[in-house]
Amino acid sequence: MSPEAAIVRCRGGFVVGGAVAAACLLKAIVPGETWSGVSGGRPDLMPEFPSWAALALEATATFFMVLLVFATIVADRGGFKPVASFSIGLALTMVATGALAAWSVHHAQKRFRGFGEIMRRAPYVSCALLVILALYMALHGWQALGARHA
Repeated sequence: MSPEAAIVRCRGGFVVGGAVAAACLLKAIVPGETWSGVSGGRPDLMPEFPSWAALALEATATFFMVLLVFATIVADRGGFKPVASFSIGLALTMVATGALAAWSVHHAQKRFRGFGEIMRRAPYVSCALLVILALYMALHGWQALGARHA
């Protein structure tokens, strides 16, 4: 193992250890009734969305964001250096957008009756639009290939 890889691995261990230590410190400092009102610090999930799936989704998103930031910081040469500011900006924008979306959906559910039902059906509409877009792109690609060989 190269010294650079050992330093990155060690640095990643310190980041994870620091996060765990900070979580334990918060748990010890903040009174228990504060945590119990918000399900241990996480927002409520939809009834059909299990906690393990939310944890897996959060872990996956966090992994890719941390990988992106570490790869950008550590890379002396290669593909990450030219797009370093874009990569870190994109990661921060994704986190901020997710937090803003969660906050706005929470407030919209309070104000509009039936909003939860609409949001439960939204992925089906999104999927249908993506299928239509994919078919449209496939059709144009097929036509372009036919025009090139004609």
